[in-house]
Amino acid sequence: MLRRLQIGGGGEPGSRYRLDPSWVASYLTRLAKLCLVKQLGLLQLCLLKLCLLNVFFIEPSAFAQSTPGHERDAEAGRLEFSALHMGTQFRLTLYPADATIANGAVEAAFRRIGEIEDRLSDYRGDSELNQLCRQFPPGTPVTVSHDLWQVLRLSQEVATRTGGAFDISIGPLSRIWRRARRQQQFPTPQSLAEALPRTGYQRVTVAPDAPLVSLQTSDMQLDLGGVAKGFAADEARQVLRLRGVEAAMVDGGGGISLGSPPPGRVAWRIGIPEPLQSLLGGNVLKLAHQSVATSGDTQQFLELEGRRYSHIIDPRTGTALETRRMAIVVAPEGMLADALATALCVVDSDKIPAVLQQFPQVQAAVTQLDGTWPGYCTEGIGSLVASETELTGGPNGTRTETN
Repeated sequence: MLRRLQIGGGGEPGSRYRLDPSWVASYLTRLAKLCLVKQLGLLQLCLLKLCLLNVFFIEPSAFAQSTPGHERDAEAGRLEFSALHMGTQFRLTLYPADATIANGAVEAAFRRIGEIEDRLSDYRGDSELNQLCRQFPPGTPVTVSHDLWQVLRLSQEVATRTGGAFDISIGPLSRIWRRARRQQQFPTPQSLAEALPRTGYQRVTVAPDAPLVSLQTSDMQLDLGGVAKGFAADEARQVLRLRGVEAAMVDGGGGISLGSPPPGRVAWRIGIPEPLQSLLGGNVLKLAHQSVATSGDTQQFLELEGRRYSHIIDPRTGTALETRRMAIVVAPEGMLADALATALCVVDSDKIPAVLQQFPQVQAAVTQLDGTWPGYCTEGIGSLVASETELTGGPNGTRTETN
């Protein structure tokens, strides 16, 4: 992907990092498909062009500078890259033991994310996910890829354990509420009533020991937006590891997958969103070989007639949430952290402890932003919390380490 790599914070002012033309052509094809599917207007196309500038060129200033004191040597080998996938910026931060292997490792990691996007996207008409939803009669067992099977299997497990608070079958509802946010207009009761019968995780059957899936109702539309980015982040980190890069962080826009810590450290420092800091008693999580995800409506919401509707939908009712929460989840897998962070914003507050008890490998915290509920956190998350400075703002109020 990159023709030239910059190590540390050096580099001539204004210099650029060239991308492989074949990779650029492939990416332009993907964006063209996205434009056609989403029917983007002129303003949105302009915004995409701005994104392209960030995808195709990385300024040396985007690389972290060396920090004073004992971490200076560790930061000298830091590399950082970003690219647009799944509607968000995926950011790779790595400390390769050998800088010569970084080029191929990063290219392979982004290629893997692109493969997953091609399979799991609900925006692309030719994606494997959409073929499953549109090309087979109800009840037909369909052989799917291992990627899609893994994500569907875990999604169904989380749906069952949370009583449907997380549900990948909400695609018809997701499209209605996306249109509502875009048009700043509340969905009609008729549209919601017509969409609900085509949803329900009980209507999705995933074989436990073979990549077979069947949808039990016609016109279903699966939406993996609440789990696919975490899966992609984990897979990209796995690619980096297999290419010899152990110390790496993959940030998929709110979901972060972490490998070995940077040289000279015992952990990565991941900032805690401000609304959760008082509950947890600190502003930093110290993690390694884990994934972390946050969920809340700090960035995407609809405000109409004095009421605020989250981008998170309650699958049980079909309506966007009005109760404002924020959750953070630490888990062994990115897709589990992603799915549970969403579910914790939907589950009734008095049921949250029981839900989390079903996931003993998970640490989590959730709070209500209006202060009407004090929040809840698992007992073990306290051992991961610390108070530090020198962090910069990240997605959804999360702060991720840059030094």
